[in-house]
Amino acid sequence: MAGYISLFDLGESQDDVEVEYNSLHHYRADSGASTPETVKPREVLDEYVDPEDASSPFRPSWLYGYNSKIPVHNLYTLRDHLIAFAGSHHVVIMDIKKREQHILQGHRNNVTCLAKSNNGTYLASGDVGPDQHSVFVWSVISKKPVLKMTNPHGSHGVEALQFTAADRWLVTVGGSSSHQSVCLWDWKNSPESPISCVPMKAGKVYSFVGAHPINPDQFLVSSKTTVTFFSFDQSSAELCSHNPGSIEKEFGKSCGHLTQSVYLRNTRQVLSATTRGNLVVWLTNGGAETPLPKWKPTRLLRLEEEGISALMERDGFVAVADANGSITFFNEEMQKVKWVQNFDVGRILSISYRVEDESFERKGNEIILSDFIISVEGSLCGYVNFSTGNLQTLVYGKGAPWTFHDIHPSKNTLILGNIYGFVSTYNYLSNEHV
Repeated sequence: MAGYISLFDLGESQDDVEVEYNSLHHYRADSGASTPETVKPREVLDEYVDPEDASSPFRPSWLYGYNSKIPVHNLYTLRDHLIAFAGSHHVVIMDIKKREQHILQGHRNNVTCLAKSNNGTYLASGDVGPDQHSVFVWSVISKKPVLKMTNPHGSHGVEALQFTAADRWLVTVGGSSSHQSVCLWDWKNSPESPISCVPMKAGKVYSFVGAHPINPDQFLVSSKTTVTFFSFDQSSAELCSHNPGSIEKEFGKSCGHLTQSVYLRNTRQVLSATTRGNLVVWLTNGGAETPLPKWKPTRLLRLEEEGISALMERDGFVAVADANGSITFFNEEMQKVKWVQNFDVGRILSISYRVEDESFERKGNEIILSDFIISVEGSLCGYVNFSTGNLQTLVYGKGAPWTFHDIHPSKNTLILGNIYGFVSTYNYLSNEHV
């Protein structure tokens, strides 16, 4: 559990106009299903307030710290400098230029997953906990929800979610470890029930979703030991799956636990990173029109001495981050083309590129890459300038529960301490780490 604490402003309560959907456990949606008139997936639900908060005079104004286990998303454009992260029950959109936080409320449990749409205009978040579970889709522009799905995986929460290519579908993974399922949602047009659901093999916890960068009907989910590949057949409305089995059985040795996986857009390959510094290369003989390509692990590449903690593909280049804070860039032939210095910040858990970017350019033998955001385990998230290699800290916080806090009697200083003995101080007027 990460450490975070909120400041609150006094405010007036508002009428609750939330939209909820009952949990419908259909493996195939009714072809005649339509969106209720009260649901406006593309529009903002005005004056949304969760029922639990409707009678409260308090509104959170700032969240100190963040949950580093959930990726921080880069929402930078040419005009706006925004990032999105999660902490406790909240999703936060932070304006770096203005030093403002927009705290999105609605979850009744700890947020466990956060995804951004491919065009950067929406966020999706899910939660796990003892209370009613929800998946929200938020508008980045209005900072309000456009969709809420209640108990999408029954009495258990959501472990992972992701938008597919072109933001056509929303994939969710949830349920207990013995009854997990993968569901596909038409979140824009018919969100009242999933298009299709596939029950997963008991005993494995699937906690990562990777989407094909071009084909919206293909994606994968992974556990610590195996990857399951999915393909949605729109003609039959069936979600087909293929599991090649354990990578350790395939290679006959321990390869480390799987962390993240990416499709290579210009090839028929998938790469999966492991905690022992290996990269699993998956190949398929199926083409773009194949209903369900069959994937097979074919090679095991040793890339890092330390474990690979983050993996990201962009425009044919792959960024590989390790437990020491180094980031190496490879082309699709897995040739090293760039190395970003060790920031000495610890294990990098996520890499996120800006929404509007200069993309990858080649000037002679030099690779020019757009700037990106990194999230570091239990430490910070920062903005990396690719040209200079400089790291600017955006959000700071130790990844452990706060156990005490106090206010200085005469200064604008908030002091926080966590279970590991780390003490942090903030100016609660400027919200800057002191």
